[in-house]
Amino acid sequence: MSARLVALSGGSCSGKTTMLAALARSGFRTVPEAALAVIDELVAEQGGVNEQIAWRKSHWQEFQERVVLKQVELEQSAASEEGIVFLDRCQVDSIAYCRLRGLKMPSLLQSGMLAGRYSAVFVLDTLSRFDRRAESGRTSDRETSLRVRDLLMSAYEELGYSPMLVPELPPNERLAFVLQKLILALQKPATNTLDDAMFQLQSLVHTDQQHRSIFELLASASRSSVI
Repeated sequence: MSARLVALSGGSCSGKTTMLAALARSGFRTVPEAALAVIDELVAEQGGVNEQIAWRKSHWQEFQERVVLKQVELEQSAASEEGIVFLDRCQVDSIAYCRLRGLKMPSLLQSGMLAGRYSAVFVLDTLSRFDRRAESGRTSDRETSLRVRDLLMSAYEELGYSPMLVPELPPNERLAFVLQKLILALQKPATNTLDDAMFQLQSLVHTDQQHRSIFELLASASRSSVI
């Protein structure tokens, strides 16, 4: 069985790192962000954080090409796995970032190959308390992050996806929100009960830890008003 790829997206400081870490602790396979891997490579190549920032600002097109190439490699590896795999961004995100910067679409980005590739898409809303994390080499601010969020939503919708906007919530409640929405997204057309959808999700996870995490999170969420 091939993997069911689930995209987690959002602008800078949207909580993706926290969400992916929580999913990993719950036993799910996660894939890191391609852009951050490329930034780490550039820090080494250019001799420091400030140097790689300067290089990126004068080579946006080349940077985006490298990100797409890295993303394709990561997704190809993830697709060979079984069960659910959560991606920290996916190829569609590069469409939004190219539009943000007014860049040409990289040749590797083929819309026909991206439609229907991902089982579910979540776009995390930008957090109200914005942390630029300049030491990591990021250059975004909150205004840009919000614009990226909107560009991401549009890019996914144009490819036929129904991206789910994840509101700002305490981490555990946010995780429960994503898992329940994922259960509903994975329902087959003939499935019309949450129990049936839950069974389908169980069939896609492979450890007792994942089963326990799902039940515990959803039980907790059912006692709150977040879902």
